[in-house]
Amino acid sequence: MNALNLFKLAEAIRFNESLPIPVKWKRATTVTGISKRTGGLIGGKIGHILLMEDWGGRTRGEFLCGAEIKNPFAHQMLNMSERDVEASKRERVTCKKCLAVAERMKNNGAA
Repeated sequence: MNALNLFKLAEAIRFNESLPIPVKWKRATTVTGISKRTGGLIGGKIGHILLMEDWGGRTRGEFLCGAEIKNPFAHQMLNMSERDVEASKRERVTCKKCLAVAERMKNNGAA
């Protein structure tokens, strides 16, 4: 891994650790399905905050911003694994709505 990639990795981890979320969460993207041809994931590009525990009126398995889960089966199979919670945080959360909701909930004392 080159120096630039190491820098980006470190920056993503630092940024994600700074998020004011007091429950277990992971970075995930929306999943619309699985390709019949390749078996690969068909998903979004935006990195959302996916709650792995209930928090402030939101339930486990929801995106913090309320992004629609279009394929519940694929979402369950690909996003809800507990194994990769920490590994998912190696990529920066990019959803502006998730970040705004997290900040708003912190300021309102939701926990």
